[in-house]
Amino acid sequence: MRNIPLRAGASAGFAIALSLIPGCIAPKSGMSSALLSTSSSQSQTNTGGPGSADPSTFQVVPAGSNFSLTGVQAASINLGAQMDEPYTLHTGAYSGSIRLSVEYDEIQQVDTKSQIGFTITPSVVAVAPNSNYNFNVHATTTQAAPDLALHYHIVAREAAGAVRKESQMQTDFAVNPVFEITIGTGNALNAVLWSTDLVNAGTGVAAKQPVNLLAHAGGVTLRFINMDAKGPHIIHGSGLIPHQNTSTYVRSLAPGAVNPAGKTYVDAYEVKITSTTASGSGTYYLHDAESGAKAGKVTFNANAATVHPPVTDPTATYTKMAS
Repeated sequence: MRNIPLRAGASAGFAIALSLIPGCIAPKSGMSSALLSTSSSQSQTNTGGPGSADPSTFQVVPAGSNFSLTGVQAASINLGAQMDEPYTLHTGAYSGSIRLSVEYDEIQQVDTKSQIGFTITPSVVAVAPNSNYNFNVHATTTQAAPDLALHYHIVAREAAGAVRKESQMQTDFAVNPVFEITIGTGNALNAVLWSTDLVNAGTGVAAKQPVNLLAHAGGVTLRFINMDAKGPHIIHGSGLIPHQNTSTYVRSLAPGAVNPAGKTYVDAYEVKITSTTASGSGTYYLHDAESGAKAGKVTFNANAATVHPPVTDPTATYTKMAS
């Protein structure tokens, strides 16, 4: 699934929301095994304790053919982005209440600043026999998330009882050290609207919000993508963001956009900061459509202690970016 940059003012943190829709569409024969993966837990005892979704004590046994999970086996997301990945809960002859949860202990050990987290909505669903329940895993990361390549488990377990059936599936999960900034179509007051813009509800004028990227061992990539339906653009950069060569343009990827013939295009303008020690910043705006007064700032290798969630302006509205 394509990563969609979070708009300025969006909530910080990483959330996985599961929305279940009853259905009767069984997996098609010949479907890739990469999308069909489920396993049953070994018999074990849950003793509850701090942080447990269920503090009671009970025995967990494999669900077997009672119910199972399928979905993506691998997913990746960029910094400050959001995405959706599909999963399905399949029931055999089983009926009753099933609790859904995500186990991500390994991720938490790396994500010491809690820039990655999980929530489940709804956490319990009542199921009927021989049915399929489709749901999406909605993921978001902050600018300050660490890059990693680990995994999480989707867990489906009976919601009550002294002995509870359980099925799990694992998804390999990666956070890429890439931050995307998207150019969107403007209006009468703004030449363009960026994914980093906050629009003042009173004046209608947009202003780019600061971006703070932490140091990453392999460096971090800043990627500019053009979704302005009006056409191509050139990125004006300064400081640690080099100015784009004015003989090339960032092609518009918006549906129906016209990119005139006779020009040299790139699908995205990328800047990679490889130093993990020197801190600094750069500014950006459109060379062909904006002035320096509209510049946005990106700080690289920011100190984790200085990075805070975006501040939401209660008087502001937010731009809707094309996906």
